[in-house]
Order: sequence, then structure tokens, then C-alpha cells
Amino acid sequence: MPVIEINNLSYVYNAGTLNEKRALDNITLSVEKGEFLGIVGANGSGKSTLIQHFNGLLLPSSGSIFVLGHDTRDKQYRSQLWKSVGLVFQFPEQQIFEATVYDELAYGLRNIGLGQPEIEVRVKEALENVGLIPEEQFLNTEPLCLSGGMRRRIAIASILAMKPDILVLDEPTAGLDPEGYAHILDTIKRCRKNQDVTVVMVSHYINDLLILSDRLVLLDDGCLQIWGPTREVLASADVKDYDLLFPDYIKLLHNLKKQGFQVNTGVLTLEEAVDEIDRLLEGE
Repeated sequence: MPVIEINNLSYVYNAGTLNEKRALDNITLSVEKGEFLGIVGANGSGKSTLIQHFNGLLLPSSGSIFVLGHDTRDKQYRSQLWKSVGLVFQFPEQQIFEATVYDELAYGLRNIGLGQPEIEVRVKEALENVGLIPEEQFLNTEPLCLSGGMRRRIAIASILAMKPDILVLDEPTAGLDPEGYAHILDTIKRCRKNQDVTVVMVSHYINDLLILSDRLVLLDDGCLQIWGPTREVLASADVKDYDLLFPDYIKLLHNLKKQGFQVNTGVLTLEEAVDEIDRLLEGE
């Protein structure tokens, strides 16, 4: 059973005004329990608008969205949805406000009424899940004393400590140096391994999503262009229309196919692309 069901969803900003803008147009898709769904598109394609419907921050202008079996338009259900759907915004390190790492992670746990022993266990587990170990080294540290990449991992840990059913990440690697980038991707992989959580990740760089995603969504100007298993999306996508989104090796394979060569365009990694080109050359 899907944990998120979206049916003919449209969203309009500033409806009825001179600044009216349709950000999403008739989106229909679903997210299965336990899967990793990648959402990719250029800036302004509607990615962030879409995921803000997942925890009820935005409501459809038309159509519907059901999360964990309930309509998000149900106000009473929506008010509690933040406990089940953890949304990590872009640059979450800028939203850290507590004096210590421990207090930052404990803040949400106190709000849901957990006792001190359970809070301590969850805080340590969350820090371990994002690779900040030994945990005792970080608990009393001021977040502002840490690097941007570490602060971002702490922001993600504060969501993981809540043990959400669905983890939604909006451009989690944006603006990071290569080391921070690698740590965040390792954190996401570790989350999937250590916690039974459904992950939705947004990026305008498809490279972030190729290896992680079970299925891929491609948005363009608020419209759903392609949606399906990652390899199938890559094999069917017309890279001419989404040139900036695809890595060079995928563009190369699509160009070879357009020239009449029998190549598999549904590759995920550079290594797979090299193998495909080697196979092509050996065949000649």
C-alpha cells in the first residue's frame, strides 16, 4: 500500500491575484512504503512545492493527497502529521536554534512528551545514524562551533530522532564541499539501512539520485514528465529536453542511440556506461 498517494494535484500561488502562478499542474503519482523516491527538476520546476504537500504545509488547490492513508485536508490529522513525516528543508543548518547539540535533538522529542530516558536513547541513536560518533563528543557542543556539513547532519539527526515513517529531504547536499557532500550521502544511506523509513529526496542534480533511488520523478515547469523505476526513466528520457539534468555519460549513450547504435541507455553509473561502450566497440 502506498504511504503517499497523489491524485490530479494542482497548486496555485496567489490564486485570484495579478501574481497568480500555477506551480503544480495535475500531478498523479505514489510513494510506496520503504522505497527511495528521487524527485529531480530544474529550479522552479515545482519540486519544493510538491514535497510541502507531504506533511500538510501546503494543501492542494485541486486534486488530493493522502499520506499514510489519510487525506491531508483533514485538519485534525494534518496537525499531527509532522510527527510522521520529517521534512528537512534546504540549508537546515540555518534553522538550528538551541544552545547545544543535545538540546537541538531533544527539542522535538520533548514536544511529543517523551520521558528523559527515552530522549537520551533517541538522541544518541540519531547522532550515530548520521555518523557523529562518539556521541558524547558532540552532545554539549554548540552547533555554531561546528562546520556547515556537521550542522546539516545535526539538523537531519533532529528529524531522525523523531523516528518518522517518511523522511523528506529538500536538496540536502546543496552548497556543501566534497567532504560534506559525501558525509550527507553516507548519512542518507545509513538511514535507510538502520531505520525502517521511506525516503523522498529532491535534487536538481540527478547524480545525487541515480544510485539511491528506486524510482525517479522528473518535473518540468510544474508538470510531471516522467515517473517510474530509475533505470526505465533514464532509458526513456529525452536528454535533449533536460540537458542540464543528466550527467555527460548518459547524454553520450542517448546520442549514440539516436545515431542508430544499439546501446542500453538505462545505466546508472559511469562504470556501467564504460562497460556499455566497450561492448559496443567489441561488437564492431
